[in-house]
Amino acid sequence: MRELAIKAVKEAGGKITNLSGEEWRFHDTDLLASNGKVHDEILKIING
Repeated sequence: MRELAIKAVKEAGGKITNLSGEEWRFHDTDLLASNGKVHDEILKIING
C-alpha cells in the first residue's frame, strides 16, 4: 500500500523525502510528502 501511495505522489509531480531532504527509504522513520513546489520551503520551516 505504501508503495502505491509513493508512486501516486511522484507521478502527480509531488516529492517525497525524509526530513533531512534525502530520498525517502522504507527504513526511515520520518517522511515529508508535498506537491513538490513547496517542498524545500517546508523542509526549511521544519528544520529551522
